[in-house]
This record gives sequence, structure tokens and C-alpha cells, in this order.
Amino acid sequence: MSGSPLDSRSELSLPPVLGDPIRGTEISLVEKFLSSFFQERNIKWILVVGAGIVFGSSLMLVTKAWPLWTPELKFLTILGYTTAIYVASEVSRRRLGLKSTYRVLQSLTMLLLPICFLSLQWLSPGTATQSGPQTLWHWMLLLPAMGLGWFASTRILDHWLHGRQTTFVVSFALLCVAGALPPLATPLGAFVLASVGWVVFTAGVLKVNRHTFWLAEQHRLPRVFGFLPILMLGIQWVVLVAVKVAPVLPLHWIGLMVVMVATTVLMTTRTIADVFRQRTGDLVRPLPWAIVMPLFVGLSLTITGVLLSLSGFSYVGETTTAIIPTGMIAAMLLAMAARDTRHRGFVWATLV
Repeated sequence: MSGSPLDSRSELSLPPVLGDPIRGTEISLVEKFLSSFFQERNIKWILVVGAGIVFGSSLMLVTKAWPLWTPELKFLTILGYTTAIYVASEVSRRRLGLKSTYRVLQSLTMLLLPICFLSLQWLSPGTATQSGPQTLWHWMLLLPAMGLGWFASTRILDHWLHGRQTTFVVSFALLCVAGALPPLATPLGAFVLASVGWVVFTAGVLKVNRHTFWLAEQHRLPRVFGFLPILMLGIQWVVLVAVKVAPVLPLHWIGLMVVMVATTVLMTTRTIADVFRQRTGDLVRPLPWAIVMPLFVGLSLTITGVLLSLSGFSYVGETTTAIIPTGMIAAMLLAMAARDTRHRGFVWATLV
């Protein structure tokens, strides 16, 4: 009889059946496997992997793949799908409301914009001496890239940073355009380009660094968001040095470039330390990882730069003066670290 105690006990003793409560059928392994792709965490990883594949393919297109392609064709190809990816990110954000999708597509757009200029190289030795229609054509190719770069980067960075950070946006745009410069033939020209690029990189980072750490705490964002400016502009500057400067500049002068990057990193660390001092009155012990990590990276870069600047110093008949400015900057950085951390080890390192 329906509703009897015996029926209730029988129902309680039945094992649970996994399945669809509407259809009353058991879910198959294939359905479980397919449904896992619709979980938010798995969607994020799939999007990140896809973005990495697109970014790596773009680098191969610029550097190694399709060697018979002209720079113009490579440029137009990358510019075309960079524009398509940016449009897809805006549609995902404004129309579809797909958070994970538009964030990954925006990040991929910011990675591809410097590659657009790097693929152009409109003043290569084969075209720099040409005049007339050919030169005009290369300048016409540069204009849409500059327009897309400024339009997309301003809107994406305004969204990320919750407002306009003009210095940071200008620094990003200048380092992008520098990728289209011709290969340099003299060490002096390479050193000047690297130095100017470092000034642009440092100005953009220091101007916006405090703002990003404030955003990370105010909006409970991941801690790595505070390091976003130095990661973005730092990668751009490193790629610029690797492609344009490193083939020409001697190794001991590259050591000076490494110490200059360490200066930017350690200056960023001081900004973070000032934020902690304003909040707590002084630095707490042990130091927060947000200070320890960039401090360790900056000091490691300082030591590496000094060692690189010593390359060739001991060879007979070969002299280098790179160790002089490198050593002076390194000593000032170590003295600054000694004063901020009050650790005697940095004092001895400064004296050495």
C-alpha cells in the first residue's frame, strides 16, 4: 500500500542513483566528461591555453615560420586577427557578459599589439634607402597599427585600471612603436635605444605602480595584479633589447642594462614598502612576500648585471669601462636596500 511504513523503510534502504532527476536516467561517463568543460575553472584554463597557442604562433610567424612571406603580409595578417580578437573581447564584455572570455581575449590583444609592430620593421636595410611610393607604402602600413594600438590599449587599460593612466598608456604605445625601428648597426645607437626605452619603461611603471597596488587591495584582486605594470612594460623592453640591441651591443654593456632593470624593480619595491609603512607605521617583520619577492628579483638582477659587466675585463689587450657605471649603480642599489631593510649583509655588499 502506498505510504506504508514498509514502503518508507524500503525507500530509505535504496542506494542513491546518480542521474538526471528529470529524465530519471543515469548520467553516462561521456556526459560527465563533456559537462566538465562547462565548469568555470576549466573554461578559464582552456581559454588560457588557446591564447598561448595564438601568441606562440604569432611569434613563429614573425621570426621563423613562412620565411617566404614578406614583412608586409606578415604584418597585415597579424594586424587583422589582432583586430578580430579585440572586437571579440568587446562583444564578449558588452553583449554576452562572458567574464573569463573577454578577460583572456583582452590579455591576448595586449600581447599581440607589440608583435604587430615587431613584424613590420618598415625601415629594414632593404627598404630604408628606397624612396617614393615604397616609403609612402610603409608609412601607410604603420598608421593603422598605431591607430589600433592606441584605440585598443586605452580602452583595455582604462577597464583594467579603473580610469585613465596616461603616462602608462603612452609608455606602452612608445615601446610598441619602437619594435618597428630598423636593426641597429652601431653599439652607440643600440645603447641609446636601450637607454631611452628604459626611461620610458621606468616612467610608466613608477607612475602607475602605487595605483595598481591600491586597486588590488581595494577590489580584492589577486596580488599579482599589483605587478602588472612592471610585467607588461618590462617584457616589452626585454624583447626590444633582445631583438634590436643584443646582436650589436657587447655583453659587458648588456650587464649595465640588466642593472638598470634592477633599479626599476627595486624602486617599485620601495613604492610597495611605502604603502605598507603608511598602513602599519613601519615595515612588519617578517617582511610581506609582496616586498620580499621583488626585492629578491632586483638583487639577483643586480648581481647578474655586475658579473656580466666584468666579461672581457681580464683579457689581455681588451679593456672595458662598463664595470664603472654598473658598479656605481649596483652600490647605490645595495646601500638603498641596506637602509630600507636595516640588514648588515647589504652594508658589506655595498662596500664590496
